[in-house]
Amino acid sequence: MWRLLFARGALNLTVPELRRFWEDYMALYERHARAAASPTQGARRVLVRFVAFPEV
Repeated sequence: MWRLLFARGALNLTVPELRRFWEDYMALYERHARAAASPTQGARRVLVRFVAFPEV
C-alpha cells in the first residue's frame, strides 16, 4: 500500500556544512534516479522535494 512519506527537522550548519549535506543528498537522489531509468514492475513515479533555508 502506498503511503505519504514525510520528514522534517532542523540542523545547525555552516554554509560549507550545508553544501556537504546537499552534495550527500544529491548523491543519494542520483543513485536512485539511475535505478529508476529501468523501473521494476509495479514501480510508480514519486515526486521528491528538498528545501533548505535559514530560520528567520
